[in-house]
Amino acid sequence: MTRLPNTPRGLAAAAMLVATTGLVPSALAAGPGAAPAAAVSTPAPAVERDVNYRLAGRIAAVEDGDTVTLETRDGTRFRIRLSDIDTPEVYDEAQPNAACACAGRPERLGQPRGTEAGRALRAWAEGRPATAACYSIDRFGRPICHVAVDGRDLSLEQARAGWAWVSERPEWLRRVETRAAVEEARASRRGLWADAEPLAPWAWRRGCWDEGHCPGAIRPESSPAAGATPR
Repeated sequence: MTRLPNTPRGLAAAAMLVATTGLVPSALAAGPGAAPAAAVSTPAPAVERDVNYRLAGRIAAVEDGDTVTLETRDGTRFRIRLSDIDTPEVYDEAQPNAACACAGRPERLGQPRGTEAGRALRAWAEGRPATAACYSIDRFGRPICHVAVDGRDLSLEQARAGWAWVSERPEWLRRVETRAAVEEARASRRGLWADAEPLAPWAWRRGCWDEGHCPGAIRPESSPAAGATPR
């Protein structure tokens, strides 16, 4: 596998490599056999592993409930996928999907609670100074990171507020307290857990985006967060 330096510049190059070739640099490919890097200090005890990068800057944009853009001091922007969690999808006109017949047009429709999840994250983070502990990059070239604003882990905050599931991918869960926060929010019926039968984002992606079954789909006029990043 290709190796790139563990620096912000190397991370940007790695993201470009994934986007253009599909190759994941070994320096960023977190896995069970990877050597742990130095842990990132957090305000609460956390299980950390495989930290490859630390970034600092401000949150320039919030795309949805689990995707942010962090801008560093030199103006470099990193589109980041929050680790540990998965939040309801928002409408995405940029990702055609001919199978989604529920709207009669080829786009990815948002699911119930997607707008609220994005609004909550935006209120906590947008425009604020932030730090990120990054582990790997996904197949879309996005760093997978824990992002903190004012010492608050955004993944954990989304989980506590009831706007997130634990990620379907076990390797993306790095802090055990995130799972506990999701379960506590579910038991308290906060956020999306107040709904009778909330649908997990991966089930929405398969059922709506792939198969065209989109119950309660959010149309463009009711979802301001169009143009979200793919999963």
